[in-house]
Amino acid sequence: MFYCKKCKKPELQDRCSYCGAKRLKEIKNNDEVFLCIKGPMQTAMFEEMLKNNEIPMLKIPRFSFPASTRMFGSVRGSEFKIFVPFGALDKAQDLLKLFGEEENL
Repeated sequence: MFYCKKCKKPELQDRCSYCGAKRLKEIKNNDEVFLCIKGPMQTAMFEEMLKNNEIPMLKIPRFSFPASTRMFGSVRGSEFKIFVPFGALDKAQDLLKLFGEEENL
């Protein structure tokens, strides 16, 4: 299995199906992989669920616009991309299903 460092996605082939990058590296258990996108409240609850199961996570704001930028009454950037180590991906996906949602992979 391979890993696109730019998209943080595992791939079966040596080419990223999302961005088209070539010559991907072999994936390692500690490589951060994209899991899902959640709103702030969901992120906090899911973060606690992962923590209770000893799964480290990285959350990155989906947008990098200033907090003052508003769209339809909500602050842009209020969603987070959630990443977990590849070695914990299966367990994190199972927890995501228990959380009531399918993974975004």
